Amino acid sequence: MIRLTPSLIRHASIATATVSAVALVFVVVIAVLRVDLPDVEGSPESVRYDEAATLLDRHGAPLAAVGGQTRLTLPLDRLPELLKRAWVQVEDRRFYDHGGIDMRGVMRASWVNVRSGGVMEGASSIPMQVARLVWADSVADLNRWERKLFEASMAPRLVDALGHDRVLELYLNGLYLGDGVYGVGAAARHYYGAEVDELTVDQIATLVGLGKTPERYNPRTQPERAKTRRDLVLREMLAAGLISEEERAEAEKAPVETLDSPPLSYRRSYMSMAVRRELRSVAPELVGRPGLRIRTTIDPRAQTMVDSVVPRHLQAIADGEYGRPASPDQPVQGGLIVIDSRTGEIRALSGGRDFGESPLNRAIQTQRQVGSLAKPLLYATALERGLSAARPLSTAAIELETDEGPWRPADHVEEQMMLPSEVIVRSSNRGAVRMGQEVGAAGFVSALETFGVGRDARPYPSTFLGSFEASLSDVTAAFAAFENGGFRVAPHLIQSVEDERGTVLWERPALPAPRILSEQTAFLVMDALKGVVDRGTGQGVRATLPYGRAAAGKTGTSNEGRDAWFVGMTPGLAIGVWVGHDQPAPITHGGSGSRLAVPLWATAAAALSARGEKPTPVEGMEPQGGWDPPRGVHQVLADDAGRVYAWDCRAVVSGTTRSVWVQRESLLSNLSSCSRAHPVMTMPRARLNPKLAPLAPTLRPTAGREGG
Repeated sequence: MIRLTPSLIRHASIATATVSAVALVFVVVIAVLRVDLPDVEGSPESVRYDEAATLLDRHGAPLAAVGGQTRLTLPLDRLPELLKRAWVQVEDRRFYDHGGIDMRGVMRASWVNVRSGGVMEGASSIPMQVARLVWADSVADLNRWERKLFEASMAPRLVDALGHDRVLELYLNGLYLGDGVYGVGAAARHYYGAEVDELTVDQIATLVGLGKTPERYNPRTQPERAKTRRDLVLREMLAAGLISEEERAEAEKAPVETLDSPPLSYRRSYMSMAVRRELRSVAPELVGRPGLRIRTTIDPRAQTMVDSVVPRHLQAIADGEYGRPASPDQPVQGGLIVIDSRTGEIRALSGGRDFGESPLNRAIQTQRQVGSLAKPLLYATALERGLSAARPLSTAAIELETDEGPWRPADHVEEQMMLPSEVIVRSSNRGAVRMGQEVGAAGFVSALETFGVGRDARPYPSTFLGSFEASLSDVTAAFAAFENGGFRVAPHLIQSVEDERGTVLWERPALPAPRILSEQTAFLVMDALKGVVDRGTGQGVRATLPYGRAAAGKTGTSNEGRDAWFVGMTPGLAIGVWVGHDQPAPITHGGSGSRLAVPLWATAAAALSARGEKPTPVEGMEPQGGWDPPRGVHQVLADDAGRVYAWDCRAVVSGTTRSVWVQRESLLSNLSSCSRAHPVMTMPRARLNPKLAPLAPTLRPTAGREGG
């Protein structure tokens, strides 16, 4: 038996290192002289790394990364000179003097390994490392020596085909630098929240040090090791004349600090996946292309708020804070979307309580029964087809013959007559059916197509009460037409798409929004929806959003409380909320849009309106949209019986009255007798006369559950 003495072990190590050194030189010589491997063909631009698409927010700042590797490909001329020279100095100081393989470096590494008795130093030049990066799939199954052979063979060919600068560009963009991040551009953002040209000397040295062993010298998780490695790099930079002694000393004093968490989200989310789906729709040829820069419509502060409030509210419902859960075997889900009502740009969205648990986006992908959200659409349709806002509608019991037999819509109001606007405020089912009879079921289905909702709607009387299905995004965009003065907007997330060098590959066409409602109709519906929030089924909004903040909207509840909705507007925004189960089932006992959706909507609306942003100016749209009265509408008085009077009658009309707005042409045939002696007074455009301000609402809020 051979006895392993220390001397024998040392000689064996030296022998191993010598063999390794000789083998390394042999590999290089064979690679240069004999190896037949695929040539590098095409222009430098044909060599590309896999790179995630970077989503930019509406202001152009990085927001998230989706698909592919986390990388920010930058041209060499956008990288700081100090960073480039420091990396070359540390990794391959004769880079610009050799043709791909540094033979002096190979011999030096061999000698160091022989003297140390082991493999202490590698000999891979920058071009050899680039060969490994570019053709990672080709070398994945090779052993160590086969991989070295491949790299040594391809390195000179890379330099010949691409030139030193392009090879260096590929190197600095291709390096793995820890935490799943590739390239110096992405690393600068990931560790420091900075652009690469904003890095300090100590930060540059820290990143250069990462190239050796990224996870070992990670400044976020291994700050002490990172500092030791950084200081070594700083001494190398000083020796090469890249920095002064003063700069080195100052950089060494700097603590190793990084962002607590990356500024760019690498997680898949409802928002990021919705952007990817839209890209497949608008520019399918760009899907999967590396390095895209997708400029979105997302407001980062609004998105952060939505991501926080939605899961918290849904959990509160599941915990019984809004009533005893009726289907505890299913998780409570929901969606929230914020749309710029003047442009259709989606500012924020959430498609559920947790993307990791369920990626189904309930703000965009699902169609659910809308319930009473149909009533404002019906009111707008009726007004466009001649319904007088001043003529009361019967809310008495009604029976209609259908293919399935007699249908008697239930209701929760006791009054026998109501003005059309009050039908919306109080969400009267029978009043809505009477309103629908003015339009006709087929006429309403046709109008729904104009609004962009109700693809499955059928010409049945129940359609008046929202028996059809729609997505949250579509119905919220439909309501935006009331806020913006009558224009249909298309909800969207993508503004433009660029490649990694800033070349625009796709841009959203600047198409004018089509008008689908008169500004008078849009205002009259908005006026009713303001009443919903101030004294109707949406009055719970005012528990969070003060009366001084403009708000309008409508609740919706489907049969058996399976869907709870609230879609509403603040100046410039349309905000939609849906709550329910993926498999339709009652949410809570006694649940409704008023109880389950309104609180979430109010929380989001309060956060958004507190910022005080003005509506986006759009050519052709009035700045005030549907909030202020246009020409052609007048303010009158209404009593409990649905009778309307000229404004000056307020001194003689007894009982409860309130102000309402009606069309000019409907006045003469619908005003009660007081109008003969007191002519109707016209409101000026865009601003109300303080002397003619509406009387304070005196109707008591409706108790109990809304209709449909």
